[in-house]
Amino acid sequence: MLNPITKLIFLIKKPQLVIISDENDLIAKTLGFALNNSFFTFSIKKINALDLFQKKIFIFPFDSEEIDFFLKHCSRTVFIVNQLKGKVKTEEFIRKLKDKDILFVNLDEEETEALKEIHQENSFGFGFSKTADLILSDVTSDENSANFKVDFSGNIVPIWLTGSWSKKEILAIGGVIITALRFNLNLIQISQVLRNYKKT
Repeated sequence: MLNPITKLIFLIKKPQLVIISDENDLIAKTLGFALNNSFFTFSIKKINALDLFQKKIFIFPFDSEEIDFFLKHCSRTVFIVNQLKGKVKTEEFIRKLKDKDILFVNLDEEETEALKEIHQENSFGFGFSKTADLILSDVTSDENSANFKVDFSGNIVPIWLTGSWSKKEILAIGGVIITALRFNLNLIQISQVLRNYKKT
């Protein structure tokens, strides 16, 4: 549980939130690397007053404690659903989003694709599906690197990653890219950042 002083500072600063529903922390770690003014933690308890003064974007897993407090009082929430962590719980959370909040959904998963209909005001899809707002294609990979193409609004850019990447992991990177775009990075900048990222 957050102490009252930290909560008060959060109410004053009103940072932006990125909430991630996934089976691991790949999106969170990669997005935290891309957005260097962000703070990622598995435990909200670890946030302190200094973090709130220094960082503008906070990245949390979907199952974080006190998430409703942060959702209610932040300036904007971005919710990325790559893998469902409870269908009913996820749908209830999406219904709490404000019109200005953004929902990004993995369109390659049948269960997650339907979530777009709940938050029609501001929802976008990513994936290998041709109906996605951000389309991934032409994946090639080996044990040392991977590359693929990203198509966003007709702009096509190649993405290079260091190390071994599965197609499922590359799909998760689609969630990173579409989110970074909404935080005012362009595809060229994102491509350069990801080229320097080393998966841990």
